[in-house]
Amino acid sequence: MKKGTASLLKMLNDAGDNPLAHDEWVTAWQTLYDDFKNSPGAASGFTDIEHAAIGALSSKPVENTEIQLGNELCRMLDTFKHPALLVDSNGRVVAFNVMVYQNYSLNIGDHIQSLPVTLNLSESLEDVIKGILQAGNSGNEAVFKQAYSDNTSRELTLAITPSTGQFASALVFIIGCKWQDQATAQIKHQFGLTTAECELLINFVEGYSSKEIAQIRNRSYATVRTQLQSLMTKMGANSQTALLRKALSLSDFVTQISKFNTVLEHPYRRRADIMRAGGRLVEVIFTGDPSGLPVVHSPTVATYCFNPQTEKQLFDAGLYVITVCPPGYGRTDNAASEKQRMQCRAEDLEAVLDMLDISCCPLLTSNAGTASGLELATLLPDRISWILLIAACPPIGYWTTRGSGAAWVDAVLSVSEKYTAMRRLIIAAGLKAWCAIGSRQFHRLQVAGNQADVKIVSQPENVVEIEYALTNATVSGLGPVMEDVSMIFQDCLDSVRRCRLNISILHGTKDPVFPVQCMRDFAADFSDKVHLTEVKNAGFTLMQSNPEEMIKMLSEIAATASKGDSSVSGPDRVLSTGRAGY
Repeated sequence: MKKGTASLLKMLNDAGDNPLAHDEWVTAWQTLYDDFKNSPGAASGFTDIEHAAIGALSSKPVENTEIQLGNELCRMLDTFKHPALLVDSNGRVVAFNVMVYQNYSLNIGDHIQSLPVTLNLSESLEDVIKGILQAGNSGNEAVFKQAYSDNTSRELTLAITPSTGQFASALVFIIGCKWQDQATAQIKHQFGLTTAECELLINFVEGYSSKEIAQIRNRSYATVRTQLQSLMTKMGANSQTALLRKALSLSDFVTQISKFNTVLEHPYRRRADIMRAGGRLVEVIFTGDPSGLPVVHSPTVATYCFNPQTEKQLFDAGLYVITVCPPGYGRTDNAASEKQRMQCRAEDLEAVLDMLDISCCPLLTSNAGTASGLELATLLPDRISWILLIAACPPIGYWTTRGSGAAWVDAVLSVSEKYTAMRRLIIAAGLKAWCAIGSRQFHRLQVAGNQADVKIVSQPENVVEIEYALTNATVSGLGPVMEDVSMIFQDCLDSVRRCRLNISILHGTKDPVFPVQCMRDFAADFSDKVHLTEVKNAGFTLMQSNPEEMIKMLSEIAATASKGDSSVSGPDRVLSTGRAGY
């Protein structure tokens, strides 16, 4: 075996054990592939890789892989109200929470020195982290460093602690006076503050002195002192210390009460567990208007439920979306050992429709759910009336021709279907990385070619849902999601040919993962049943960024299907969202 091949396989195996090195081995594979594909010995080289991949899979079966590779730690970052990062021993940022995204211009893979924070005494943050890791501190010991923000000159405290995991990494928390914006309106109303006094209070809580506030607000020092005294009087504080304590206490109360409010954020979502023959449970999520037109939703590892705004829009549109959780996902039990998983999935869906007395309705799915959605349509031709695919994955032949803008996806596509073990190994390592760094960070890496998509996947309401989808998909390990994701890299054209239904596709023209030209080629070749609608300037996150377009099309399809009319009217459309910068 050539040295480069051996090096790649070792790196690939290490990536399986250390997903934080995911992007490094993807780059190594692409380099080796580019060197091999045009060389006289390409076939021999790829055969060596395939044999080594078979050995790697045999020694580490995917289905038995533990996925406790820091994934819980990474997801927990979003529970902290302060900016928090996970940094590896080389100083590379491998995960961070929403607060970091909102306050700092960082990307996964950036060096920690890119963080616009300077330590006192001219210390290097990278050296401090390395020193802490080399010292072998326990996970309960934190080192505190005083610092200041390069952007605002505000004083900060950094708390740095080594993570308790298999790989050397450190948690970095950026601690400052945290003010909840929601508290401003409540305090203003409660104490009768003016707008100017509210702005002054925020500056004060953020740590600015009276002189600094005067400069910021372009007021005299005497004016600021007078306003501050008035503020203290209205809020019943006899000192500036008491004012700070009272303001932060009220802000913290708003934070705590908001946790209870999350229960009320989904008034249009209901959950139920349905008992199947043999004692199997099937989890079902009901979204929208129970008296509306029914649509069955096939979820994926990337999309399970909708955010609260979209759920309300579904209700207002008179749609009733029924999400049937696949075998091995969420609380749905795995398929019986003697039954194929897709057949079990189809029977679960049919049982739910029977329970709800729904004879036939459209099927909605997105992204990685494309292949399984098409297969469900062929297995249930009398229960599914139409298929709507959002930001769909193109059939492999069209996809391979055009490629993808996502590094991991391109790595899989570059492996010929002939080398199934190598393809399976790359998919498995990617999924482990997905679990380890969390769905938001993994999505950010894949959609980096469209910054609008990056913003969408980083919005808090969407972060909650995509992380929830990942958690549900992997509760039984990587086996079920591995099977579903592998389907999108297999030829699904047989399912398309066997499908007797209309297949509508809503696709963004700026999708960096599934290029729209792939879908154009696909729709042109199957123009009798595949109908493409393009959304101008939209991307991979079409379901989150353009729910209005999705719901409009879904309403039209559901209404047509309810009348028993299977025809599609009108030519392909190109929609313009009119969203600035998107």
